Amino acid sequence: MNIIFLAPEFSQNHYLFCQALRKHGINVLGIGDTDYDTLLPELTQALDEYYKVDNISDYAQVFRAAAYFTYHYGKIDRLESLNYHLLELQASLRTDFNIPGINESTLEEFSSSLAHKKLFRKARANVLRSILADTPENGQSFVNEVGYPVLAKADNTTLSERSCLLTNEQELSAFFASKPNTTFALEEVVEGALYSYEGLTDSSGQIVFQTVHQQSGQNSALLPELTPYHYSLLEVPADIEKVGQHILQAAQVQGSFFTIQFLRTARKKLIALDIKLCPSSDFTPDIFNYANDFNIYAEWASAISGSPVSLTPAEQYHCLYIGRRQDDHYAHSHEEILSTYGHLLLQQRTVPAALTSRLGTYGYIFRTTNFNTILSIIDFAHQE
Repeated sequence: MNIIFLAPEFSQNHYLFCQALRKHGINVLGIGDTDYDTLLPELTQALDEYYKVDNISDYAQVFRAAAYFTYHYGKIDRLESLNYHLLELQASLRTDFNIPGINESTLEEFSSSLAHKKLFRKARANVLRSILADTPENGQSFVNEVGYPVLAKADNTTLSERSCLLTNEQELSAFFASKPNTTFALEEVVEGALYSYEGLTDSSGQIVFQTVHQQSGQNSALLPELTPYHYSLLEVPADIEKVGQHILQAAQVQGSFFTIQFLRTARKKLIALDIKLCPSSDFTPDIFNYANDFNIYAEWASAISGSPVSLTPAEQYHCLYIGRRQDDHYAHSHEEILSTYGHLLLQQRTVPAALTSRLGTYGYIFRTTNFNTILSIIDFAHQE
């Protein structure tokens, strides 16, 4: 079996996925734009071969690399990256090389915020009201219907264009006057608690692991938080499990991680916001492991290879990710966090530059069986 892993150097824990694939006897073929000599030794040892391109986003270069691997190793059976921003690149490669997974014919369902809503409606999930932001007149009509604020965001969820919150007519007019040359949507903003339903399906589409993380933030805008955090719950709420499973069935997710964002209003209405077929953050696989004392890297490789998955998905711990920003001023120093809660700390590291807007510049992972301790750590680390 041959698998191409795009940008395996993107996250410092990706080598663990590659190692797990190798243990299944899979040829792991890396394509990236980082010099081979600067890759982690653990990663180079886990790859059968690495093809360096000048730019991982340049399709012509990546196509040539995939063609090279096809010539030397035979048909490519899988293509992965676990990097959501490479979704379109992956879809094109899967189409051109006839590789299973999201391809150009199914890409829109997973890359368009408006198409997400069609998928959610198919699964009978509640969705937010939204429109295509094509003209100022349509924008004004939409605001007249839902009221301010509204969220303006690129319909293509893989793009880096920043979303913006529009709170009055002046901001609405300014948005249309300076709107980038890409498709945007306008979406109502609803207050509520944010949750992510996350897990893994096997090669037949069966859910072999599921969990729920409660997120920072108090509304559906999902803008980068000044105080980012999320923590795992010990049990999956019944309504999230039911709707989440319906969405996964409608999307026919097989052999993949999944992340579905939900919002629950004060009146307990559950609204589906977003879906991605990858872990929610750079830290998430480790959080899965810490909360459950299993090896998600090995089980993902089993799901990819079609081997039986042997997870025992009973969470034992609340696991907390909390991020801090380099330029913010906090009441408690890094050293005080370590001295006060260091006995619960499992990991701390610098956040990759591409993820800092959402996760902060420095991240910590804690775990405990006491939920109130999770809340105390959040208050302590983010106190200003």
